[in-house]
Parts: sequence; structure tokens; C-alpha cells
Amino acid sequence: MVVFLSCFIYLIAVLFGFSTVVAGFPTAQTEINWWYAKGTGKLIGYLSTSVGIGAMVFPLLMAKMIEVFGVQIAAVGQGAVIGGLIVFIGLFLVSEQPEKYGMNPVGYQEDRESVGHPELMGMLNRV
Repeated sequence: MVVFLSCFIYLIAVLFGFSTVVAGFPTAQTEINWWYAKGTGKLIGYLSTSVGIGAMVFPLLMAKMIEVFGVQIAAVGQGAVIGGLIVFIGLFLVSEQPEKYGMNPVGYQEDRESVGHPELMGMLNRV
């Protein structure tokens, strides 16, 4: 029984790691870089801050849920809420690059002259 339980815990840990990569920070960074031409640093900063705040608040919330409802109900509730959020975000909010939809990223500018330093852009255009 102990061997089965330890194997089950490792399996859950591997699945959690996979889900963190697929539905977590790397996906959000990719979406930000696809959909925003300017201000990506600020948006990734907001993303990092919100992940940090969530890491501080979520354990407190889960401790209170365990205290009130018990471990089993709290774990099932957490899985249902977080799993539902991940499925919702994956189905309705994550999308391909804006060019696929005939759109441009936010902050996109047609002429390269207006982006960056004019003298540098002039040198790049001559090359």
C-alpha cells in the first residue's frame, strides 16, 4: 500500500508539473509577446507580481478551507475550481498569433521609422 501511495504521489507531481508548464507562466509570457508589440515588460511584470501575490494568498485560503471543510472536500473543491479555470482559459482566452485573425498586436506601427531611434533605423534600412 505504501509503494502504491508513493507512486501515486509521484504521478500526481509529474502531472502537476506538466500542467504548470502547459497552462502556466510560459503560456502567459508567449501570449503577451504575441499580442502586444509595446509594453511587454510592464505586462510580464504585472504577471510576475500577480503570481507572487497568489502564492502568498492561496496557502492561507487553502488552510482556512481545510479547517472549515476538511482535507478531502478542500482538495476536491480546489481541483474543481482551478481545473475549471484552466479549462475556461484554454478554451476561450488562449489563442494563436493575431496575424492568424487578420489583426495586428497592440502597439503595432506600420512604419519602422517611428519606432526606436530615427538615426539607428535609417542605418538599418540602408543595410
